[in-house]
Amino acid sequence: MPRLASLSVALLGVLLTIPGCTTLQQLASLQNVEFQLDRVSNAYVAGVDLDRLRGGGSLGALDLARLGTAVARDDVPLSFVLHVGAENPDGNSVPAQLVSWAALATPVGALMGLGGGFLVGFGARWAGGCTSGHAISGLADLQVPSLVAVIGFFGGGLVVTHVLLPLLLA
Repeated sequence: MPRLASLSVALLGVLLTIPGCTTLQQLASLQNVEFQLDRVSNAYVAGVDLDRLRGGGSLGALDLARLGTAVARDDVPLSFVLHVGAENPDGNSVPAQLVSWAALATPVGALMGLGGGFLVGFGARWAGGCTSGHAISGLADLQVPSLVAVIGFFGGGLVVTHVLLPLLLA
């Protein structure tokens, strides 16, 4: 078993160091993409609307009761929506379609997002766990099913990156 795990780690190391791997170059180029927080909206603490307070409103008796109850239970839920912008500088090797909200709003982009989400969820259920769980916990425990799953995840990622994604982005 330990020899199998060592072999898989060595194989993964060799595959990741292959020169000219465009996927790794594109991942490295993500650091050049400029992400910025545009605004925060729909912010709630224990059911109290923070947007209303920021707009000049005040806390009412019901708001104070909600906050007091949440603090007493030691359960203060916080929810909000972050609006983030991404700018891909000219000359960056990351395709603009990967960091563009406009591309996601197209029928193909929406289909890719929804289809990808479905496939990730289906694959995680079918494989008995997510990619991180298999790669970190399963391989650390020398579990053969996790090794098979990780090899499948890696192989599937290579096929999608080098075959399917160029077809979809063309």
